[in-house]
Amino acid sequence: MKTLTPGEAQTLLERHQAILIDVREPDEFAREHIQHARSIPLDRLKDTLRHWQAEGNKTVIFQCQKGARGEMACQIAAELNKLDNISNLDGGINSWKAAGFEVIGTDKNASTLPIMRQVQIVFGVAVLILSLLSYMDMSLALPVLALLGAGMLLSGLTGWCGLALLLRKMPWNR
Repeated sequence: MKTLTPGEAQTLLERHQAILIDVREPDEFAREHIQHARSIPLDRLKDTLRHWQAEGNKTVIFQCQKGARGEMACQIAAELNKLDNISNLDGGINSWKAAGFEVIGTDKNASTLPIMRQVQIVFGVAVLILSLLSYMDMSLALPVLALLGAGMLLSGLTGWCGLALLLRKMPWNR
């Protein structure tokens, strides 16, 4: 896997020698993204790449927020052996902005937290409160904790998160 600086990536994009794929979640992409980036969330990448049609000899640059998911995307692409020239944008969109390059923001709710962060906060608060209740011998707390754990396991195994779907419908996320 090759890592590109924002300047190197910008040069390839300006010369039409690269395709930029943003592997962040749709709400993160809507908040801000690099011009001409294609949104393919990491959890959908494998299926998308299986049907990928090569676009000449272009470098495919994966990009996320800080670089970790972009690196995972490069590993997925390498495992599928579908792309010849793959790279990760070093530092993701954060380093792109730090280098002074522009991003496009389309989300009118840019001040809200990403959905997955909201899920983490809700689960964290619920586990904390239920753990404290369990410590105080509240018998209902342990089964509810077990249900929360089962929900997290289901989410991790399937990529489907009911809490994320619910939070997307909340007034502050509309």
